[in-house]
Amino acid sequence: MHLGERLTEFVDGRLDATAAAEVERHLEQCAACRADLDSLRATLSLIRRADTPGPRAAFWHRLEVRLAEERRRRRQRWFSRLLIPAAIAAALAAALAAVPVGSVALPVEGFVHEHARYLTLHPLADQAVITLVSTDASLRLDPRIFP
Repeated sequence: MHLGERLTEFVDGRLDATAAAEVERHLEQCAACRADLDSLRATLSLIRRADTPGPRAAFWHRLEVRLAEERRRRRQRWFSRLLIPAAIAAALAAALAAVPVGSVALPVEGFVHEHARYLTLHPLADQAVITLVSTDASLRLDPRIFP
């Protein structure tokens, strides 16, 4: 019986002391396994000496392009998810501040419908508006509505 895979485990140092001793005793008796061991060690030595090929320039170029694209997408997400709703809220606050109180009647149903439609496209819009409005020192928010 020859060593087979146990020879690889022996060379890699993955055998416990008892198993390694058994392999060494077998190697003393078996010329075929000793030849396999010599061949395995020579192969490993050759592999260790070989140069590892590095990535080609095209790989680095593609990687750089992908990373730049990912950075651009992240900037766009940040801009569209927070800054655009905040800008809309600021414009709305400025427009409402210019209108005298009680002079304009808003159709509530249309407002609610448009707000719901906008939130399906921009889920962070409410948070942006609440943050903008709550940081304005001149506005007092009802804590029961805006915790």
